[in-house]
Amino acid sequence: MSKFTSKFKSKKLAKKQVTQETLEDHREAVLSRGRKLKAQMTQLQKRIVLVAAGIAALILVVVSLVGYLSLYVFQSTGDIAFRVTQVLPLPVAQVDGEWVRYGDYLLVFRSTIRPVERQGGALENNEETRALINHYKNQAMDMAIRCTYAKRIGRELGVDVGREEIEEAIREYRTVDGKEWSDERFTQAIFENFGLSRREYERLVSLTLQLKKVTEAVDTRAQETARRVGEAIRGGARDFTAMLDRFEGSLVEDSGGLVGSMDMDGGRARVALGLEVGQISEQFVAKNGEGYYFVKVTEKTGDRVAYVSIFIPFTEFSERMEQLEADGKIKIFISLATE
Repeated sequence: MSKFTSKFKSKKLAKKQVTQETLEDHREAVLSRGRKLKAQMTQLQKRIVLVAAGIAALILVVVSLVGYLSLYVFQSTGDIAFRVTQVLPLPVAQVDGEWVRYGDYLLVFRSTIRPVERQGGALENNEETRALINHYKNQAMDMAIRCTYAKRIGRELGVDVGREEIEEAIREYRTVDGKEWSDERFTQAIFENFGLSRREYERLVSLTLQLKKVTEAVDTRAQETARRVGEAIRGGARDFTAMLDRFEGSLVEDSGGLVGSMDMDGGRARVALGLEVGQISEQFVAKNGEGYYFVKVTEKTGDRVAYVSIFIPFTEFSERMEQLEADGKIKIFISLATE
């Protein structure tokens, strides 16, 4: 028995004994299994990448489709649509080859419809309300197109809006009854009244300032008329009504009584308050950017003033826009109801 056991043990030891030849075979076998496992892992990784890419592509297609339907079919103007268009430069129209940003269209629309909702509450879904919304949509689209074209002309003429101009305009807006609101209060007021962040409001200010500057810069006819009116005034002309026959396109307007500096009159009362009765101002651009004013003070009492003014409208920019539309160079990518 012991002899048999001894023989079995010797065979077992002989089987486990590794020679130089078997070591090489063993190593090759291990390496072969490693290569096979690596190849399997590589294939698995490729499959994972392909599946992930497919899922990502599917998500992108779905999101793009939902976004397209939301903006270009259903024309959503809600918070999500607005925020998305402020980040992504999606087009809503084209003017003379220049893309009009969807974000600018919604920016203008939001700044006009929000005060209406704030004053009258949530708009009901009825015919009258839909007509009002369509009016503001058309108005916002027109403004966005005009601002985009103004930026195009501004680049050609070297007319731009600087940071200081934006800050100055905002400083004027945030000054109420001679007191300047704090940044925090003004930012809160912007959101409450217009539904805009400070940065969005600054873009809106920049767009409107650019439009005003370009509208003035391109109108050489108004500039020439204003120059001639100024010369006539400096030469002794005082009767604004009598000057109408001499200067075609000019309008004489009366304040209709005593008004204050906060009156919505294009800035005329504010200028007139800095003059004495009988004095006539130099030319200045109306607050809405629609033309030049000359103001003559007729009565003044404390912080209220009455005046008569000459208005010289800007027409060149609007004429260019009308020509672009006639030439088919304005394309709108969403369907807006006609007013």
